[in-house]
Amino acid sequence: FARNRRKLADVGIYYPVTPGSENHNKLAVYALDDGRMTGAKRATLHSLGGELSAFRQKLRNQMDSEFRRVSQDTLLLSNEHLHQHLTNVNEKKRLKELLDRWCEDYRIIAYLRRQDRLAVSSFSTRLKAGAPNLAEILPSVGDNLPHIYNYRALLEQYSEIFGQHRIAPAIFEKEHFVCGDVIEDVYRRIGLNSAQGFEAIEPANEALSFAAQTFLAEFNAHVPRFINGRPNPLHDRVSELLGRQFPGRGRTVTRSEAVAFCAHFEESNDWVRRNFFPQQTTLFNDDFDDYPEELNNDARASEMVEIAAYLLDEQQEALNRTSWGILNGLGLDGSRRAKRLKALKDLALRSPGTAARVLMERLKLPTQTRPLLIKRKQ
Repeated sequence: FARNRRKLADVGIYYPVTPGSENHNKLAVYALDDGRMTGAKRATLHSLGGELSAFRQKLRNQMDSEFRRVSQDTLLLSNEHLHQHLTNVNEKKRLKELLDRWCEDYRIIAYLRRQDRLAVSSFSTRLKAGAPNLAEILPSVGDNLPHIYNYRALLEQYSEIFGQHRIAPAIFEKEHFVCGDVIEDVYRRIGLNSAQGFEAIEPANEALSFAAQTFLAEFNAHVPRFINGRPNPLHDRVSELLGRQFPGRGRTVTRSEAVAFCAHFEESNDWVRRNFFPQQTTLFNDDFDDYPEELNNDARASEMVEIAAYLLDEQQEALNRTSWGILNGLGLDGSRRAKRLKALKDLALRSPGTAARVLMERLKLPTQTRPLLIKRKQ
């Protein structure tokens, strides 16, 4: 949607910037109850000193300002956190109260994926968010179904606040997509005749290979995603590099585990089917053949070494670029830059802290500006 913002505007659909330049994660941050915290909320509030009330007021004012210039009659908002993080009726009510300032009517589209597939596909995302537990792909299910997998509760709560006639769930399975294509399906559901003419975007493979998942889970145990409420750039950089260099089929579960997990949601799923898909005999297909009977989830030592070597090489390249730029800024000629760079690299290998202080002294920066990247366990 962000890539096609201008073309959407030409056909009467406005995809705003203020709630988020690419996807509208600030809407979920706004709607979350005051005492609840997520990674996205922590990162968003950091720039405002942690003041939620200030953030909410600023978002309202900025959206007011942006929408005054809008001539389109349809407002398109999109963010998966509106499912993942809004867990109760009050949070959804807070969302509607915000949107009622500008919207007269609503159509809520929610893609529903079979619960085992959702859990497996989101495992890499959870690791990138800082989860250190490699074992738990399928969460334990007690008497209360986990909200992210409880589609009945999701649709009931949105129906209570927005009205059931405004809720339009869709099944996230290829056989249910228009022309078998999810992009075409999305554009049809937002009221367009076709996705033709809009810029196609290759789907990003967010899944990490099993070796990368193993490495990141161990990394998370030592390098937190946040330090003192502030995003840790080292963690985010490593997650980005792993996703770019080591995509693939990650850790999975056995066929029997997937079937047993889905059994917990049979009643909830059947309620969704009866109320929104009465023409179907089941909500999702019952094909579990893509799962193995037994697992072989062993990461080889050579794969761990390959990942570590890649990250060290990328870190060295980043150091080279940063150091060369700083030395160039100090007005040194080419030969002197090369000598100074070599000396700085040697110093960095022996004592990174000393090297950082040398650079800061050269640039007359206070030492407290150096970010704390790794928080040691007590």
